[in-house]
Amino acid sequence: MELRKILPGNPDIEKIGRINLEAFPDEERMDLDWQLGFCADGKLDLLGIYDDGLLVGFTTVFPSEGMDYVFFLAMDPSVRSRGYGARTLELVRQRYSGDCIVLDIEPLSPEEPGAELRSRRRGFYLRNGFRPSGCLLTYLGLAFEVLYCGDGDFDRGAYASVLEGVREMLSTRGIDKFHPVLRDISLDGTLPAGA
Repeated sequence: MELRKILPGNPDIEKIGRINLEAFPDEERMDLDWQLGFCADGKLDLLGIYDDGLLVGFTTVFPSEGMDYVFFLAMDPSVRSRGYGARTLELVRQRYSGDCIVLDIEPLSPEEPGAELRSRRRGFYLRNGFRPSGCLLTYLGLAFEVLYCGDGDFDRGAYASVLEGVREMLSTRGIDKFHPVLRDISLDGTLPAGA
């Protein structure tokens, strides 16, 4: 398996677009053309996940000094539950070796639809070396638990700087709706009351 940078004109863009549409709800999805543009500008790494030359998924990473933010990780539905996610996380750790890797997931909320899927997703990341940060990221009415993988404790200040970098990147394209707020969340990932 390998990760390959995807730039405009890549023949696999259409397939990545289908995976992007299928994997993420409208309110959480970033337009693939935006991702490609940011990648071409050197601000994002849009990486195709390949197994024996075949595209099986993609991940999008915002690289930053010492801390890299995984925006998206999605597999083609036809290859899910075959271990590609775990192997991809290992490739991401190798590619950004020495850095803290952060990502966010929907927090646990037992009364919400999809609670079991959220719990399984969280368990997947915990089994693959990620730890709870104690941070809840909110923006545009959405809430996400922040998980991290790296040496030492979670550096909330460094993460806030990464989010500021993301906000600045988005603003270069006239996207000014991203105003992230960090709050505390329990280490078991349960959404606080009233959140």
